[in-house]
Amino acid sequence: MKDVAGVKNRTYRNSAYKIHRANKPPVYLAVECATPIHTLHLVLKNRTLYDELDGIDEAEVVRDFTGMLRSIIAKSPECQNRCEIVYYDNTDPDQNLADVLLDKIRELQPDFEDIIRGEAN
Repeated sequence: MKDVAGVKNRTYRNSAYKIHRANKPPVYLAVECATPIHTLHLVLKNRTLYDELDGIDEAEVVRDFTGMLRSIIAKSPECQNRCEIVYYDNTDPDQNLADVLLDKIRELQPDFEDIIRGEAN
């Protein structure tokens, strides 16, 4: 628990996911979605209701947000080398979240299959 933005003893909860794979062990992950970006996306879908949002470039906001988040993670001893930002477009029917996450794991740890089977050196 942490004191954040005037909220005392705020409890943070992450979602744990289990990715089932054919003929392979499952992969377990703790994942957190960027709620502020999701909220912005929902608001911008109705941008005609908000004159103030007329000139907002959603892609630029996402880049700024993820850039700042990467900077915060890099400076945090508690988060360095323990967190990864993964972009996932849930509006793209060709993207599957499990595949995106597994691809990122393979990129970061090419021998992860051996590790989860307990065969890594």
